[in-house]
Amino acid sequence: MTKPLTVLKSVGPKLVPFFKTCAIFFVLYGNEPAACGIVYCILKCLPVISLILFILLDGMSLSESYYRYSRRILIGLIFSCFGDVFLVWKHKGMNFELGLLMFAVAQTEYARAFGWRPYNLYAGGTFAILGAAVYYFLSSSLDGIMSYLVALYITLICTMAWRAVARVQIFDDFRTWCKLCGSFAAIFCLLSKTTNFELPFGLVLFAVAQIEYAHAFGWKSLNLYVGGLIAVPGSAVYYLLSTYVGDMVSYMYLVALFITLVCIMGCRAVARFQLLDDLWTTWGKLFGCIGAMFFVLSDLTIAVDKFCFDVPCAHQIIMLTYYAAQVLIAMSVVDSQVDELLNSNQKKTDGPIDKLFKRTANYLSQTLHPVHHVHREHPVHHVHRE
Repeated sequence: MTKPLTVLKSVGPKLVPFFKTCAIFFVLYGNEPAACGIVYCILKCLPVISLILFILLDGMSLSESYYRYSRRILIGLIFSCFGDVFLVWKHKGMNFELGLLMFAVAQTEYARAFGWRPYNLYAGGTFAILGAAVYYFLSSSLDGIMSYLVALYITLICTMAWRAVARVQIFDDFRTWCKLCGSFAAIFCLLSKTTNFELPFGLVLFAVAQIEYAHAFGWKSLNLYVGGLIAVPGSAVYYLLSTYVGDMVSYMYLVALFITLVCIMGCRAVARFQLLDDLWTTWGKLFGCIGAMFFVLSDLTIAVDKFCFDVPCAHQIIMLTYYAAQVLIAMSVVDSQVDELLNSNQKKTDGPIDKLFKRTANYLSQTLHPVHHVHREHPVHHVHRE
């Protein structure tokens, strides 16, 4: 996977139209106009259109399987654009319902792009509970066809968010959690124990403890950047203590030693927790996950503002979270072809219905026409006697 800084240099210029059109939209329509016209509609759709162009410029093929992720994200953006058009005139006729259906198709395509492996049933159950709670909260304000459409849309967007979260597996490793806990514990030690130097004996004991902690955390990888960052506040703490020591001058050498040991321990704890190194290979999935969360927040604000009560600054919250969601999901297509190629040898490209059909057919074939095993004679090894 390409590192984010490299991606920023290569694809960053392709995102300039998106940020420019977003800036123009918020400058001209920071507040939602009372009467929406064609100019408002065009400016609202331009950021999404620029993301469609971004995906097309990143590379697209209608036949190659490793562009499947990009194709589905592209379809989701196109239907999102249609949904924006309908929602511009949401108070006329069935436009709101049609816009909801357009975004429902977009959520379906996003969920299909994120894939169905791994399942992560815990995340699925969490979003199912949240979706049910939101629908229960909104149900008293719904009637007619809207009760069914809102239920369908909540189901789809919760499914999309579930699939986006499930594919980010940074925190599935128990050892990573242990390292993270050790890192935070080291930071708290660094913040709290550097000022507790009343008793020299206690300071010595804590110094021995820091040596053992550092020894337990290990010395690989070195991560000199972390060491330099921790050395700077450590030196600052020692300078401040040396300025206000009062009658504690005789303990300053011991304090210097203790601060050094605590900094080393903190450096080793943070260095072994390589979340940022893991993010180099999963940042695209993380972007998709964060984008899905922004989408949920945006649509939740729309629902509460329309059916329950007026949300303060609803227009700004809705549009900011919506554009953030779309750009993060669109950026997740970068290097998605690499993921598809790497996974092509591990799983088949058939859909779940095709897989179920094939498994059923294989089972029936083996049941109705059992395979008769042919016993082969083992070769006889002749023993040559003298």
